[in-house]
Amino acid sequence: MGHLRSILGLWAILVATIPMPCQASESIQTISVTPDATLSFIVNASTNKPKHVLILMVGGAGNINLVKTENGYRYANGNFLMRARPLLADQEFVTISPDVPSDLTGTGYSDEFRNSDRHLGDIQKLIGYIHEQYPSANIYLVATSQGTVSSGVLALKLGNQIAGVIHTATFSAMSIRAGAPLWNLPYDQVKSRQVFIHHADDGCKWTQFGPLETIAKKNKIELIAISGGDAGSGDPCQAFTHHGFLGVESQVTGKMKDWINSTPK
Repeated sequence: MGHLRSILGLWAILVATIPMPCQASESIQTISVTPDATLSFIVNASTNKPKHVLILMVGGAGNINLVKTENGYRYANGNFLMRARPLLADQEFVTISPDVPSDLTGTGYSDEFRNSDRHLGDIQKLIGYIHEQYPSANIYLVATSQGTVSSGVLALKLGNQIAGVIHTATFSAMSIRAGAPLWNLPYDQVKSRQVFIHHADDGCKWTQFGPLETIAKKNKIELIAISGGDAGSGDPCQAFTHHGFLGVESQVTGKMKDWINSTPK
């Protein structure tokens, strides 16, 4: 698992410093999640009355490496969802990008933690914060790659506490080394809306399109296939490849917004 984390976690190539060159404002917030741990997250917002708030759950071990500096903050900005924030935050959408809790800074998330009551409790506290700040907003989980372990199990556990879930580049390999909590997950028992968005040419062995297509059909979940873009080079499980929707970020975020604003089927 450590090797897998190192592979999927290497997306932290680009480092951003506040403020970002995008229309939405950016702030860093921190809440307490246990007596001994806090959860920090980035808020990108163009409005204080959004229709929807998206909780963005990155891949790898879940770290965005949020660090306070003399000039503000810096953090890893290479993951697909981190790159997508300027395309998502607008007058209808606010994005919230959580780091791992302070007591997991050195290790990040394991799949076991993603499936734990503690992880559920942390996200419920984050949802509580969102309700306080944006009481009329619908809340969606949006995850990518190994983050879909969280979106899968949390969607099942959170029930109607969220409005919906978007799983992108979803883990679908039946391997003890990756995504085990998703084995035979009863997606069809999730109470909120959900959709899969996946690149048809995703070359990562953990997130092949074919197995996910089978999962989607079995559970009667819409699957939006993406094509085109840039295949990148090197490890196909990296963020700057089809796995991370390189070159089609605008297309994918557009599909996300269209799906959220569509009438539920």
